[in-house]
Amino acid sequence: MEDPARGIPPQVGTRIALSSIFLRRSPLARENYGPAGVRCLVAAVLLLASHPRAYSNDRPTNPRLIRAGSSSYRVLVIGGLHGDENSALAVGLALEKKLLAGAQAWTSRAEVLMVPEANPTGISAHIRTTFQGVDLNRNFPTADWSLGRFGSRYFGGFSAASEKETAFLVSLIRARRPSVIIALHSPLSCVNFDGPAQSLASDVSKRLRLPLRPNIGYATPGSLGAYAGIERRIPTLTIEFPPTLSSTETNHFAEELIRFLTSLRKR
Repeated sequence: MEDPARGIPPQVGTRIALSSIFLRRSPLARENYGPAGVRCLVAAVLLLASHPRAYSNDRPTNPRLIRAGSSSYRVLVIGGLHGDENSALAVGLALEKKLLAGAQAWTSRAEVLMVPEANPTGISAHIRTTFQGVDLNRNFPTADWSLGRFGSRYFGGFSAASEKETAFLVSLIRARRPSVIIALHSPLSCVNFDGPAQSLASDVSKRLRLPLRPNIGYATPGSLGAYAGIERRIPTLTIEFPPTLSSTETNHFAEELIRFLTSLRKR
């Protein structure tokens, strides 16, 4: 019988020990977590013991990156930040197929970069967070980043950009300097935006027939929108699809997004 704890890196044990001390002795921990925080830590340890590869350095956290076209005008499309948003994932995968099928048509027109599955471990486990319990859309290195509540769906990680998936996206944004960023989510059925993106958001809202919501209604510290849109002034669109979509609706949304991407080069 295989020892479930075999293969746990030494730095993981150190991290768990330090986390335990932090939760039990820190005034900040008592204020933010209380007894429930310790219970969450125990749950995390049990999860780690059951799935040691979740914290290993060779875990599958490098998202796929596809590219269509070549231009100084770049559009970055990010899907799958949350692994349980099935309708958004479906639209993203349909969009990926259409981009690849028509890749030659984008040559010298625009460069479209797409990360269809930004959270591979969360997608494989069908959960919002990564397998380590970190909400990637609360893990970006922003001025308003906060730890959040350990064990919750919105846990921001032990430090900003602590996750390999976040670091991958941050490096991609810094290196490629996209002109526009589009993030695919569900299930709020709306279009939200950050930074100088109101006209683009209004356009895509009409095309997709999803209401425009400049304010999502709650704080999102450490989010992609805050990192790219607010702090770096990159027009950033967050498209929230309905919770469930038929295959026909999924294909329709993907086609409308292709038309929207094509229209960006005509502006």
